[in-house]
Amino acid sequence: MNNELKNKKLFIFDAGNVSITNISFLEETCRKYGLDIDEIRRDYRNYEYPFYDGFVTEEEYMKHLECKYKVSFSENVVKTFFRPRINWKVIDTVDALRRHGYRTVLGSNTIKDHTSVMLDEMGLRSHYDHCYCSQEMHLSKPDKEFFDYILEHEGVEGKDAFFVDDNSDYLVGATKAGIDTLHYYGPDKDERLSKTFEFLYS
Repeated sequence: MNNELKNKKLFIFDAGNVSITNISFLEETCRKYGLDIDEIRRDYRNYEYPFYDGFVTEEEYMKHLECKYKVSFSENVVKTFFRPRINWKVIDTVDALRRHGYRTVLGSNTIKDHTSVMLDEMGLRSHYDHCYCSQEMHLSKPDKEFFDYILEHEGVEGKDAFFVDDNSDYLVGATKAGIDTLHYYGPDKDERLSKTFEFLYS
């Protein structure tokens, strides 16, 4: 695979649990407002993909919570309690790819307020040649169309791209688009990341 990777033209990296960690805002929201985390997680599943596709706003979601759970928010909990940290193991790899002349992009399921935090406030945008955010595309993983959109806009074929994500379902969507993948998950994920991209340092 290492020799094949040298010939790739495009590298796509996920955001949550790959480029950044500590991505959930639900736990702190529940702690502050006395909500049941298990119930809120179950409820959030109904809003997750409409969020990702850009069809539900943060304000609409919070109004839903206020009405359903009889709570009044004093801040935008979606943004205020989203406190990610950069995963430098991955970002160092991204930076190394760019130094070697490879095109690297972010391809992630995102929501509007989170993109402003991670891309601009944290500076994640500066590490990528371009950022493909689902709520702007109105497409989300694991749909093959999400990856087709990126490939079309980058002007490359699936066989010339490589994708890194922590979610195995999302890798299936990439594979359907003809893209080779790395499952960045588990206790040995950093070791496998280093092994995959060792050609950058040889």
